[in-house]
Amino acid sequence: MKDAKLTLADVSQAALRVARKNVSDLHLGGRVSCVMADATKPAAPFLGKFDMIVSNPPYVTTAEMQTLDPSVRNYEPHLALWGGDDAIVQNFTPALRKGGYLALEFGMGQESDVCRILEDGGYTVVELRQDNSDITRAVLARYGEEESV
Repeated sequence: MKDAKLTLADVSQAALRVARKNVSDLHLGGRVSCVMADATKPAAPFLGKFDMIVSNPPYVTTAEMQTLDPSVRNYEPHLALWGGDDAIVQNFTPALRKGGYLALEFGMGQESDVCRILEDGGYTVVELRQDNSDITRAVLARYGEEESV
């Protein structure tokens, strides 16, 4: 949609610098804004309400963090791995309009838990998607009923 407005958010200042440069280089300043946001904390009220939230959140569970290979656990930033077991649903649902969509990636074998968390949070799972290896790795879910305008 050529008149869609986007908000890009990340907890990493370095990632936001790259995003801001890309927005500037592509002359998208009027349509795209970049803000710092942490999915492990409630969404800031200034963000407003969104029609869709798309996220590639950290999805290593608390239990999995303990069993990660040391080459990952000791060298990858923990913020990139662990983001709370249901942080996106818990903290960002208030920033989503009723009838809005949440699309997110998750770890291999997590689809049942992710679908349960979404359904318990008032979402209807619309679609599950597989990656190139036919492993279910993403979900599209709709939150509640549409708001009347």
